[in-house]
Amino acid sequence: MVSNKKNDIKSKTNNKNTITVADRDLKLIQLEEEIKRKKELLIKKMRELEKKTALNEYLEIVKEEYNNYYNEEVEKKKKELSAMTVLSDYMKFLENQNHLADNHKLVAKHDKKEILHEINKIKKELDKLVAN
Repeated sequence: MVSNKKNDIKSKTNNKNTITVADRDLKLIQLEEEIKRKKELLIKKMRELEKKTALNEYLEIVKEEYNNYYNEEVEKKKKELSAMTVLSDYMKFLENQNHLADNHKLVAKHDKKEILHEINKIKKELDKLVAN
């Protein structure tokens, strides 16, 4: 019986150690699974970040192209406005010339009106561009 008790104690100790080892193994497996999930999450986040960075680079290029287009349009409108102003001034000069026939003066006056209308149109377009 003494040897039976000794075997029972030994058996309980081994079972206790086995359970502890089993619990420990289970915890390690759970930790390894958690580490694996975290690594996968980090990889996923890294890929998302790379895509966003690439997307932002493209957006930056688009933004630069839009700014270039915008600046070109503003400059184009300013040049148009300047050219039309020169034409308007010339038409005003022609209108005031005494040696021109009346019909030429009427044509000059009509052309001047059209030019002023075009100047107003360009100014409005330029204001819209600059306001945005």
